[in-house]
Amino acid sequence: MAIIRIPLATPCFTAWTDKAVSVAVARPGSTPPAFVQFKDDGAGSTGVFAFKFVGNLLKELFFDLQLPHSYKVGTDVKPHVHLASAGTATTTMDWGLEYTLAPVNGTFGDTDLLTAQYTPSGTAFKHEILGLGTIDGASLGLSAVIICRLYRDGAGDTNNDDCYAVSVDFHFEMDTLGSDGETTKS
Repeated sequence: MAIIRIPLATPCFTAWTDKAVSVAVARPGSTPPAFVQFKDDGAGSTGVFAFKFVGNLLKELFFDLQLPHSYKVGTDVKPHVHLASAGTATTTMDWGLEYTLAPVNGTFGDTDLLTAQYTPSGTAFKHEILGLGTIDGASLGLSAVIICRLYRDGAGDTNNDDCYAVSVDFHFEMDTLGSDGETTKS
């Protein structure tokens, strides 16, 4: 029986994956959310921490990401934020992602905004996902960088509950396991 070897960069499939961004290492802006205890063991342990976005106020975090070599060049990218409302209200929260992007050797342009309303389930601290829209991938290439501002526009909310952003990820199509060159993909 012959073994068939397929080079890593030979497109042979299309699948979805994601690139996660830890909000714990994001940089707060001029209106930062508080980095506070999210949960503990119930007996006073140090616990784990997350950024708390309070109701009625604009709060924001800044981060960036580089698309991996497995990214299917030219396809759209779909950002999501993983949230946990601290309360039980089921009215809406306004969230947004402001971003600029550029491929390698490209130029960062003016920012674009994606906005979405999050309607919590009514179960406090339930892990939920909010899709923030679609980033047009037509100009993106190998190792493209996206610079972002994630924010809750509490001034526009109808929900006054605090909400924790626990992670951000960007779903994208991949068509290879990597690239055939260090900085190129054919």
